[in-house]
Amino acid sequence: MIRRSIRRQLLKWLLIPLFLLILIDSTILYRIAMHFEKNAFDHSLVDTTHDVSQLINQSHPDQKPELNDETRRIILSDQFDKMYYNVRDMDGNFIGGDKELVFDKNQDNLDTYFYFAVIDGQIVRVASNVLDIVSNKSTRKVRIQVAETLNKRTRLAGQILLGIVIPQVILLLAVFLLTWSGIGRGLQPLWALQSALSKRSHRDLSRVDLPGIPDEVRVLVTSINLLMAQMQNLLESQNQFIADAAHQLRTPLAGLLAQIELAQDEKKPEELEQSLASMAKSGQRLVHLVNQLLALARTQPEAKRYVEFAHVNLKKLVSDVTADMVSAADRKNIDLGFECEEGQYVILGDVIQLQELVYNLLDNAIRYTPKDGKITVELHKELENIVLSVIDNGLGIPLLERDKVFERFYRVANNGQDGSGLGLAIVADIVQVHNATIDLETPESGIGTKITVTFKEA
Repeated sequence: MIRRSIRRQLLKWLLIPLFLLILIDSTILYRIAMHFEKNAFDHSLVDTTHDVSQLINQSHPDQKPELNDETRRIILSDQFDKMYYNVRDMDGNFIGGDKELVFDKNQDNLDTYFYFAVIDGQIVRVASNVLDIVSNKSTRKVRIQVAETLNKRTRLAGQILLGIVIPQVILLLAVFLLTWSGIGRGLQPLWALQSALSKRSHRDLSRVDLPGIPDEVRVLVTSINLLMAQMQNLLESQNQFIADAAHQLRTPLAGLLAQIELAQDEKKPEELEQSLASMAKSGQRLVHLVNQLLALARTQPEAKRYVEFAHVNLKKLVSDVTADMVSAADRKNIDLGFECEEGQYVILGDVIQLQELVYNLLDNAIRYTPKDGKITVELHKELENIVLSVIDNGLGIPLLERDKVFERFYRVANNGQDGSGLGLAIVADIVQVHNATIDLETPESGIGTKITVTFKEA
């Protein structure tokens, strides 16, 4: 697993673009400086051509237009570079000076121009300029050329480059140090958060409170507090479930043990048979309660993340479960029927949980519907929804208790049944997991109960 550091990432995102900007800036500055340097040296060469022409004019007019050794030493001497000159007529013919300085005819149409040449294996910069000189008491135009090697230019270019690069490197190092320090200060709230969480016990799910933190970290703290609250609710729900389950199991277990003790004391076979029958009935109630508790544990909303939804044919599922419940309805001579319109009834859901939902709806209806009653299971579509209804003609549920019947272990008073009070609670949890809705109302006949579950069609 590759470990990532926020500090390194920020430094990379900040310093790499900054380095590129400094590189571009230094290149631009260097090119600008070299442009001015070239112009300055070139203008100096042009000025030297004027000096040469003036010195030639000051010499004797009958003499050849050349500089004597002393004048040449004064005008064309330099600490770093070797200099050359020559004088040519307008046709490019050599008149005087250094013959090794060649003549560039490509730009002869210009009065003043510059070019590079090679003398004795060294590159030189040449300034060529048209000027007037006096020869044999007459004035004529000649082309005076002055050249020098590139030592000064190269030396100055290196100094300029160092003058640009060194400050930029110092600036980059300073920015790196300041950025490193600034990022460290900026990450202090994260380290404070890490310290606050690492010091906590695994039992401590209280809110994290860090005063004075920036908004970016506050968002993280808010998310952590939300997670803490969800974990707290989950633990409270589990603890409540365990407490309720223990409370609900304690009574039937105690009753079963008492019946076993009584059966051990029975002497007559008929009394022993009656005790065994009571024990079997208590065992069935206990098994039903345990199954309901296990079903409730599987259908908790917190378990939604572990549910794998698939396309489910709700029509076939409801029909199959209804058929399985016919025998239970027959024991009370209840008319159990299933009505469904034609069409496809496909939803996204978990088959096991949906079967549990239909089973509990029918089990609840059969349990609380009197003998010779009637229960109808309906399935139809409304727009983009699929509606499942279970309608019975039992005693019904009072209006004030309709919201409470979906609570765990709640039983409607004086209904003559000893159910676990978990059936509708399981249904409510499955409905929530499937993002469906459930409604409880009185049927159009005015007698009994109608429970409607609405699913989204797949």
